[in-house]
Amino acid sequence: MADAASAGDADTPEGSNRVRRDLKFEPLAQDPFVISRDKMKSGQTAPEEVRFAARAWLKQRKLLGGYFSQPRFTADERWVCTCRCTEHDACFKGEGAWYQFSGSWHSSREFDSLRVSQAGNCSGAGRRKAAKQKPLEQQPTVAELQAVHRAIDALLERGLRPTASNVAIRMGTDRVATDIVRSVLQQRKKNSQLDTTAVFHDSWPAFQEHIRQYEDPDCKPLYFAEVTLRAFSYVALLPHFLEALGRLLADEQTCNSGWCMCADFAHTLCVMNFKYAVVCAVVFRMLNGVWRRTPWPLLIASAPMETGVGYKRIFTLLKQELLRRGIREPSQLNVDHFTGSMSAAKEVFPSIVVVQDVEHMRRAIMLNHKKGRLSLLADLCLLPGQLFFHLVMDICLLRMRHVWKEMRFVAYFEANYLRKRRAPQGSGLEVMHDATWRFGMAGPLLRGHPPTQQTAEQANAKVKRDVRGGGNVLDTHMAVAEALRSAAVVWTSPYQPKDGAKPLTLMASSDEALATRSPRAPDRWMLGKQMFRVRRPFGSLEAFPPIPALLRRFRLANSVYIREDTTGQGEAEVRWACVATNKPQAVPLGQLALMRDMLLERKSEALMQKLLAANIVVPVGDQRAKFKFDRGSYHACWSKFSLVWTRARDSQVHCTCFLHRWAGHCPHSYALAEYWDIQTFRGADVPNAAQAAQEAREDAGSEEELNPRAPKRARRSR
Repeated sequence: MADAASAGDADTPEGSNRVRRDLKFEPLAQDPFVISRDKMKSGQTAPEEVRFAARAWLKQRKLLGGYFSQPRFTADERWVCTCRCTEHDACFKGEGAWYQFSGSWHSSREFDSLRVSQAGNCSGAGRRKAAKQKPLEQQPTVAELQAVHRAIDALLERGLRPTASNVAIRMGTDRVATDIVRSVLQQRKKNSQLDTTAVFHDSWPAFQEHIRQYEDPDCKPLYFAEVTLRAFSYVALLPHFLEALGRLLADEQTCNSGWCMCADFAHTLCVMNFKYAVVCAVVFRMLNGVWRRTPWPLLIASAPMETGVGYKRIFTLLKQELLRRGIREPSQLNVDHFTGSMSAAKEVFPSIVVVQDVEHMRRAIMLNHKKGRLSLLADLCLLPGQLFFHLVMDICLLRMRHVWKEMRFVAYFEANYLRKRRAPQGSGLEVMHDATWRFGMAGPLLRGHPPTQQTAEQANAKVKRDVRGGGNVLDTHMAVAEALRSAAVVWTSPYQPKDGAKPLTLMASSDEALATRSPRAPDRWMLGKQMFRVRRPFGSLEAFPPIPALLRRFRLANSVYIREDTTGQGEAEVRWACVATNKPQAVPLGQLALMRDMLLERKSEALMQKLLAANIVVPVGDQRAKFKFDRGSYHACWSKFSLVWTRARDSQVHCTCFLHRWAGHCPHSYALAEYWDIQTFRGADVPNAAQAAQEAREDAGSEEELNPRAPKRARRSR
């Protein structure tokens, strides 16, 4: 036993007349308290280490201690220090419990062994906090304050918001007065500690030493490319996905001729007020017979807030890694409407096409405008051509301004969601309306990569779910890093067929089930026998026919289910076809020429005349807004029917239906590719005309007329 008559004098206030106590310490337990090196702060001296271990022991026992003495080195090569209990009035005065800590490092230097002894017992009432200028009705005790702080820290470690009600629920039957909880929350907010625990903040210096095991750029599954301690943030790359992306892009097929990237800050995954940016490659993956867009996280960054400078740093580090691995730069980047990400991407990747999503725009407009203007967005997004988009958008803006009297809304919409660009020569215009969310046929966006953040939000949700799903308490930056590493191991694990249609891994069964630009082959339903329902963007479900059903009708003698034409000669030859988009039906004569002329027209006045002739644009009596966009006539022309074409010596078949642009492929393009002998997607032989007619009648039933007889005048023209 150690006799420490002078224990506690080191921190005794000057002028104190308290009589010295003869303290006789008794060991509390036979087994020493052990704390590992990774729990200790780096760069501490030996006296600081023993006091740090002592405070860890007090925290584990939920005890309050203070007035630590200066540690001294004893003959048995151990560091010893003392402290007294500060929870009770008598203890605080030195008349209650005292603790003695004797610590030494193990020979392996991997953990510290701490022996704890106690002298005296706790006595006196709970010590209350000193009153402030505006005291509460009853000042809380120190134990009550510590309990409130522990409850707040526990909520933060689990990603929950520390509100007064949440803290009270967390404390349960031991909860204190609501005014006390609100006072503690207010004080922590004033000291910038409301969203971060002291343990999390103090883990910054140790984080740099912890990640030395992930400094190899080829280290799987995680590589920390940069860590900044001044304003703490870091950038981590995922080498496995980068390696798989490079392997796919090395394939010379058209489906891998380019790739799209999406970026967003996962605000839903906010650990101790730190947000996490996720940058993903958008790849197509075959799951359960359907090609689906899947995010491949290439980079995950942590920062206190979303800034343009942060995005520039992220994109710069990613570009350096792409160059190191010999991977071509992305062709397209999908982001939200935060201007910092867009400007940073343009600065780092000058040739990239930055696309802003439609969902955030709809959500912003929906706050005050749920009718009229909002329902137009889906149609405006899918207008087929640039000049088509300009004319219709100009008509809509004039009506909003002069007929609906929405001048403020028009100014807001033009400033935030539209941009002006120089019109092509010969169009008859100087400037044209354009938008980063336009997804027409004559646009720079990759087919199958629409202006949507659904893939980015999918990645954010998966990161949040898997990082927090392990059940680990994210109380330090090291714990978050290890949770990311564990999640990355699951994401890159081999695909197992038993995982079903929603596997935890982001990989596929083979590289043949992956593509970067567009799907490699038709979906399973496209080769079946039944219609398949697909939801139109921001609209209702629409039924699409499978490829065999289309081919049977195309091969009928004098079929009216398809209209064909050819323009140009030699290498400039283009084959055209017009078919029904949904349920197979007869295509009117002249429908192909009508749609083709509107798509190819490059002069604004001529296109306006064609729109007027098709009743897509209707004249009205207002002098300032002379025309109106007729959505019914537009859908009767461009939604009910689809224009399909292919150029000479080109294996690609293009289609104007929304599925071809939104999903990257459609049954119309595949059916026409087989009908024109460009590619074959079905194993079975196509029946002859007689067999096709019989099968078509059997499929349709007695009530449907499969191949209605054309009028006499139409038969003569053929």
